[in-house]
Amino acid sequence: MKRNSIVLTSLLTLTFLLGACRSAPIYNVAHSPVKMYKPDYTAKDVEKAIMKAGLIQGWKMDAISPGTVRGTLNIRSHQAVVVVRYDTQEYSINYESSQNLDHYQGQIHKNYNAWIRHLDNAIQRELLD
Repeated sequence: MKRNSIVLTSLLTLTFLLGACRSAPIYNVAHSPVKMYKPDYTAKDVEKAIMKAGLIQGWKMDAISPGTVRGTLNIRSHQAVVVVRYDTQEYSINYESSQNLDHYQGQIHKNYNAWIRHLDNAIQRELLD
């Protein structure tokens, strides 16, 4: 009986640890500089780079107001929504909402963070052009 208890406890612990490996703290991009690429960028140039980078990465990008773009990424049954705020000096990418990404108390499925890093890298590449 004691052995069954140890096995059950071990299995529950392993299940918990494996489940926890799939989540991570939500990654946001804060104050990424624009001027280091081209000092004469206008706000429209920055918006264009953000929109193009998002589209290349598979995001649906919508300019919702001057200085703000909402990006939506749909992959299978998963959805991530971010808000990109920008000006001629910097941009930030912030989590807005998600579906089927296990968002709970500041944690989210680790794939979300990879998608944000890819989006950030794509924006930086577009700003170089």
